[in-house]
Amino acid sequence: MAEKIILSQQKLEELDSLYTETTDMGILGKRPTRWGELVEELREFRRAIKADAVVEIEGRRYRSVGNFL
Repeated sequence: MAEKIILSQQKLEELDSLYTETTDMGILGKRPTRWGELVEELREFRRAIKADAVVEIEGRRYRSVGNFL
């Protein structure tokens, strides 16, 4: 049986926070300050799916990377 990973509401809120946190970079405008952390978190989910785990986010199950992207 495949491993099942369920994202909690708290984890989703943490990911949202990573996405929305920005810093004013002057002429470049606002840029994400923790983008690298967000990308790495998402890569972990992708790796889990590739390893045949089932990732569940808000009731939707992802069993392939194509469905996750």
